[in-house]
Amino acid sequence: NLAVALVRLRAFEAARAQIALIDQLPVGDDDVRGRAEELRELGEAWVQTGQAREALALYHTERRLTQDVQKRARDSMLAELRAKYDADKQKAQVELLRRERAVQEQTIANQGRARQVTFIGALLLGLCAVIAVLALARMRKAHKSLRANQALLQVLSERDPLTQLANRRHFQSAMQARGAEPLTGGLLMLDIDHFKRVNDTHGHGAGDQVIQAVAKRLQGTLREGDLLARWGGEEFLVLAASLKPSHVQLLADRLLIAVADSRI
Repeated sequence: NLAVALVRLRAFEAARAQIALIDQLPVGDDDVRGRAEELRELGEAWVQTGQAREALALYHTERRLTQDVQKRARDSMLAELRAKYDADKQKAQVELLRRERAVQEQTIANQGRARQVTFIGALLLGLCAVIAVLALARMRKAHKSLRANQALLQVLSERDPLTQLANRRHFQSAMQARGAEPLTGGLLMLDIDHFKRVNDTHGHGAGDQVIQAVAKRLQGTLREGDLLARWGGEEFLVLAASLKPSHVQLLADRLLIAVADSRI
């Protein structure tokens, strides 16, 4: 809990020190599920703070922990089956020595034990098949989860955390996706006037509120399909690709009225 709190407070070095202490604790088979949940919670905290490398490292640690416990369980199961097989074999040898004069009974006993060995072999093969299927399903689930995490990181990297608008990276990706398609419609750059005065007079917290309010008003004015991005600081960029050239000035006027119509 302390490590998660430190990550969310962006005290990354202190959080890593706590995680190092956690890594020194022994993990039993009964503790692995709780430890895995702790690692996933830490991973989510790293993702929320934009630390993709740390999040992926914790994800791999959690997978190794789970796989190690599964391997120990499989080894224990196979050891028990081998011990049972050895006990049956020794019992068969004693029975053969005791009944060496009774050939007919010995033959019947051998046939019964042959069927038992065949059953155990089939059981072992069935268990191996079940283990293989479970391992394959877990691998597919892990790959699916990894792809989902990668998609989430891609979304977070192209989203402005203050306004939840697209950021510069997302806008550039959208422009690159157009390829050689010619640019049509309207492309507008907007800048909040005298924004430095807001920060100097009321503080940066108030400045963030101004940026959020302006972003909300701009977004509420644009049409569905128009792209609004925070270009940086107090600058915004609007791409209205389907807008007629004669309507660009009208769009600019609507945006100015939406921002200036009421006080923030």
